[in-house]
Amino acid sequence: MHDTELYENILGLRRPWKVEAVKLDTGSKLVEVRVEYPAGALWTNEAGERCGVYDHVERRWRHLDTCGFETRLVCRVPRVRTAEGKVETVPVPWAGKRSRFTLLYERFAIEVLLASRSVSAAAQLLGLSWDQLQAIMERAVERGLKGRNLEGLRHVGMDEKSFAKGQSYVSLLNDLDGGRVLEVEPGNERAGADRLFGTLPAEVREKIAAVCIDMSGHFAAAARAAVPQAALVHDRFHISAHLNDAVAAVHREENRRLQKLGDDRLKGTQRLFGFDPDKLAEEQALRFSELKGSDLTRIFHH
Repeated sequence: MHDTELYENILGLRRPWKVEAVKLDTGSKLVEVRVEYPAGALWTNEAGERCGVYDHVERRWRHLDTCGFETRLVCRVPRVRTAEGKVETVPVPWAGKRSRFTLLYERFAIEVLLASRSVSAAAQLLGLSWDQLQAIMERAVERGLKGRNLEGLRHVGMDEKSFAKGQSYVSLLNDLDGGRVLEVEPGNERAGADRLFGTLPAEVREKIAAVCIDMSGHFAAAARAAVPQAALVHDRFHISAHLNDAVAAVHREENRRLQKLGDDRLKGTQRLFGFDPDKLAEEQALRFSELKGSDLTRIFHH
């Protein structure tokens, strides 16, 4: 197999595109793959019109390395003139619009990002700038949103997350059945919650059966306005947090009252009431059982 055939197969090129030449520069550790198309080819523009070539513009794209050699695609991309006189650049199948990286390279960059602790760390590994990697992420998100399937969306969750040492917040809309984040909005206010629901088409919102939220009122208000048919469900984390706070408050009050009567039975036992009883050590379980068997409230009535 010739080098040109090899790269045509790697890139998945189809007519009219073909690899015309492969140039190797061992000194610069660079492989240059030149892609061409046959003269006289007609192109379809964004409106579906068949157009002849108006002129060309040469473009270069970073591709996956070849045996440690940086690999770049080079192509004189045709431009066509539409019936309205507008000049459009023909889209190429190996890269997205406005990108100077091939789709295969961008996919690899996303995998490096997922495995890295930060954008800066991934940029250093790939030899890219922070801005270049940020643009790759934005295009990946755009492609993902275009291909996202919302059919069958029935149960969603809304939550807030803090970052930057807890000084800033974002609000998230999640697909609870699919385990995916649907949308993110800056802040944790009612307006952001409304915008989250606004990202879903009306026909999708109409079929949502339940919304899981925390105890904040703005999430509930946004859900009632956008999906009035949906049941509002409070998530277990926040319910448990409120229950634990209530138990701790009662324990402190009872311990204070008992100690005034000279009774120290609750002293040092607050942690027992926050544990799963099935996971207590034997000594802790025995102590907790004794406390449950005592009628503490009767003491206060004497």
